[in-house]
Amino acid sequence: MGESFEARLVKYSSKEAFKKAKHILHANELLCCHETAAKTLRAVFRDAKGIVSRVEVTGFPHGPYSSTCNCADASGEGLCPHGMAACLYHAKY
Repeated sequence: MGESFEARLVKYSSKEAFKKAKHILHANELLCCHETAAKTLRAVFRDAKGIVSRVEVTGFPHGPYSSTCNCADASGEGLCPHGMAACLYHAKY
């Protein structure tokens, strides 16, 4: 059997980012998430402090994934927690 969707996401980031992404979704920080073009997601998040993060994820749903985000966790490689949260949300809904 092939690897799961969640395992693919972790492969392009880390288990730590995956945990943060789950927390972001459970804390209802996601404001908007939509597919703008083939293989591209855009999402907007607002945390409890009111800080707004915008992310664009490419490679959705099959990878390879990359994200561009204005958050402090965006390292430029792989997915930041916001990018991973956008993928998880869009795959579910």
